[in-house]
Amino acid sequence: MAKIFSFFSGAGFLDLGFGHEGFQVVHVNEYYGPFLGAYKHSRGRLGIPPPEYGYDNRSITVFHDGREARQLGSKIKDARAGGSLVGFIGGLP
Repeated sequence: MAKIFSFFSGAGFLDLGFGHEGFQVVHVNEYYGPFLGAYKHSRGRLGIPPPEYGYDNRSITVFHDGREARQLGSKIKDARAGGSLVGFIGGLP
C-alpha cells in the first residue's frame, strides 16, 4: 500500500478520495485550525483511524530546514521501510 503525506489538507476531501482508492494517508498538515478540526471530526465519524504520523497544524514553512525538516525526513524514511511507496499530495493553499 502506498503511503501519502498530505499538505494543505483542508477538511480532507482530497485525502478521502485517495483513501478510497487504497492509499494510506500517514501525515496530515493543515495550518487553518477549523479545517483541521473538521478533518479530524469527519474521520472519526467515518471510523477512519488517525494518520500514523499524526496531524500538524503549523505552517508548511517549518519543514524547510532545521529540526522539523529532519523529523519529516525521518518519517518519510520510516514510511519507506518495508518497501512502501511514498507520495505527497496537497490541496490548493
